[in-house]
Amino acid sequence: GGAAIIEDQTSTWEMAGLGDYFARAIEDILPPSLLERVVDEVLLFEKSEREARAKEVEGGHYMHGKGGTFWRPLFNSQGEFLKPRFAIEAAIQLIYQTDIGKYKHDRVSGGEWWVQRRDEREDIGFHHDKDESLASNKMTMKFPEVSTVTYLSPIGGPTLIFNQTTLDGNSETPAVPSRGFLSYPYHNRHMIFRGNLQHGVPGHLALPLTGSSVNLRGGKRITLLINWWNDKPLGPNCNKVDTKRAKSLGVYDKEGMAALMASPEVQGHRPTAVATERLHVPTARAERERHAVKLAGFDIVWFDLPKSGLTPNAWTIEWGYDQSFGYVCHLDLRSGVVGALFREPKPKVLV
Repeated sequence: GGAAIIEDQTSTWEMAGLGDYFARAIEDILPPSLLERVVDEVLLFEKSEREARAKEVEGGHYMHGKGGTFWRPLFNSQGEFLKPRFAIEAAIQLIYQTDIGKYKHDRVSGGEWWVQRRDEREDIGFHHDKDESLASNKMTMKFPEVSTVTYLSPIGGPTLIFNQTTLDGNSETPAVPSRGFLSYPYHNRHMIFRGNLQHGVPGHLALPLTGSSVNLRGGKRITLLINWWNDKPLGPNCNKVDTKRAKSLGVYDKEGMAALMASPEVQGHRPTAVATERLHVPTARAERERHAVKLAGFDIVWFDLPKSGLTPNAWTIEWGYDQSFGYVCHLDLRSGVVGALFREPKPKVLV
């Protein structure tokens, strides 16, 4: 069993431009000189985290083998932005100002952030962003106000968001997605969505690499993830980066960041909100292709996309009645899903 903490997050969604549709994309999110420093730091933090995990015993420090994240409080007691100590913290402040606004919002106190470096066609399983410690230790789901992805290379599978949330941590509402948002990695693209929605990365939907992209960033999908929260997620999964660690990684540069944030380049930089296009899913069966993704708990959802014409854009999707279906449980008799399936008080058909 499980539970979810359901909060009224609509004021944050409205402030973030997510009132009409649940996701949107922004191009050129960071000014060029800051962007290059952020990429360097992301790779340093990723390498440090990977090496730390390699030294741990099986499963790591956290329950269910979950990884850790970092917490960046945004404001001091007077509601002023804290001074960034390194480039990622400067980026977090600028991204907050683009996503939420120039001033403190009542329901956002800081950003939970982490980094990823993935292979070109690697999957990231479908999931809900949540307070991982609360989920592991209390079997309770608590969602961020808003989730974000900043793409630092034009490589890899797209982020796919379904219009599904969960009211109890077990089943999805609605059971079958009718709308989606598909965002391909594109250098310096930022994607933002309501923090209670199911999402993942189907690696098989990665577009072929072309030209200079083949060797860029080592051919890896590199992202900076930032979730805006009302309160800091619980430890031990989410922790602040102390100054000692920032210095040991060689990223601490408070004076340099102050100069950069005051520079004409940063002060004059204007990210570009994208007028998102709707992806037309053909009605003719021969012109569309069926894809399957596995959700948490062995459930499978199928959805259709056009057989051709996908480009590295950010797309809204609306599926017709015969273009998405589920959710069908893949019954693995060697797993604990069997007991869970039969405890759920719903009609079942075994095929």
